[in-house]
Amino acid sequence: MKYLVTFATKGLDAAVCFSNYNGAIKYLDDCLDAANVKIRDFVNFAPDCFKMILVDGREFIIRIELQPDADVRFDLKIAKNERLQETRRFTKREYAVNYAYKFIRSKGGSAEALGDEEGFWSISDSARGVSYDVGIGLAILGGSKSSDYDILGVKTSASASEIKKAYRERVKENHPDRGGNPEKFEKIQKAYERITNGQSPKTRFVKKYYDSRDMRKFFAEYEYEYDAEPTSVDQQSRRSFVTDLQNDLNEARLQANTTAGSGALLLAVGGAILLFVLADDGSYPLVLALAIGIMGFGLFRLLFGLYYQNKIENILKKYKR
Repeated sequence: MKYLVTFATKGLDAAVCFSNYNGAIKYLDDCLDAANVKIRDFVNFAPDCFKMILVDGREFIIRIELQPDADVRFDLKIAKNERLQETRRFTKREYAVNYAYKFIRSKGGSAEALGDEEGFWSISDSARGVSYDVGIGLAILGGSKSSDYDILGVKTSASASEIKKAYRERVKENHPDRGGNPEKFEKIQKAYERITNGQSPKTRFVKKYYDSRDMRKFFAEYEYEYDAEPTSVDQQSRRSFVTDLQNDLNEARLQANTTAGSGALLLAVGGAILLFVLADDGSYPLVLALAIGIMGFGLFRLLFGLYYQNKIENILKKYKR
């Protein structure tokens, strides 16, 4: 019985395998700790199914999956100049990592440069024009652990006559009348029947394939540009909000300076004319009316400037919120 913690996002489908549920939960907690402030949202929206959204908008679907009958295999794939050269299969990930070390060192790679937790290595020899890519994949296997061909002791490429001969030998060795094991005898018979009827797969099949990498390291080292163009709806909204506030603020300041300044000037001109008329015993009624009108309009402009000044203060309060 296996428990998988799987991580699915654009360009990445990774998994880590555990033998018990508590180990899977502990690993998920470690991933959350590694991501830390980079997480914008994390929700549990179904049993053992979670959604993680990073601050830059990248979304991960994380599942804890039970694989009751599956075995796990680690495939080490070696590519030369981006062409697959060979695939080696291992029962444990550390065996695959150790072989990767050995292979890369044999090609002149540096042990210090190996990222074993990433599950992927790349080295190049520019002088020879050769590059190697080495990666580990996690395969979930289906089918029988012990194949029918293994029970009869023959290769999957054996001919019909070779299979029949092997079957007869196994039957004689394990027949209950000759002291053989009845259960083993029955397995031999059923295995032969499945092979002859074409119902026995020659190889185990891969049910699902994942990248094999430590996601704790992925989240701990995940980087994004704070000053880059916004990629999420929230970032775009905030950028638009700040831009609009700045435009409103600039317009309010311009209106406040223009109206208040002209209002003060008109008040000064009107007041000077009024003083001149009053000094001459008010003998110029039309000029007196003009002076009062100028002062009234100036006062209106000054009050309008104060309105825009108040608007500036409201905009600044809005920005602080």
